[in-house]
Amino acid sequence: MRDWHERLVAQTIEFGTRNDPDLAAHFVITRTRGVSLFGAPINVVFGDVPVADYWASIKSDAADILDNITFNPVYSILNLCRVLAYKQAKLIMSKVEGAAWAFEHLPTQFHRLITQALDIYQSPIATPIQWNEPELIAFGTHAQTVLFG
Repeated sequence: MRDWHERLVAQTIEFGTRNDPDLAAHFVITRTRGVSLFGAPINVVFGDVPVADYWASIKSDAADILDNITFNPVYSILNLCRVLAYKQAKLIMSKVEGAAWAFEHLPTQFHRLITQALDIYQSPIATPIQWNEPELIAFGTHAQTVLFG
């Protein structure tokens, strides 16, 4: 940490033209769901993010997830649930809230998969699980159809 501080003070860091496609989503979630522990209110620190930028951000994340849905199923399933909730109802939700929304709005064939992801996400201990890859692929195909046509 000290090394970064010294480099920043000495102005020897080359920032370049990097960008973070997730940043718009982080700002929106912080503004809508965050809690300020001290200092200025969140809506003063973080400005408004245009809806199109937020949608582009979460859509980009969803596309990455769909390309690798079997790599991290818990993250993939729960994030896709909340992106689907935004696409269909303009709701900004946590992973847990997105799963609850999915139980009400997605086909029942995916409920077992969502339940597995939610159970692992909420478990205080790491539990190895054997995922059903065809179910993951089917869930991803459904999400891709809804999100991208």
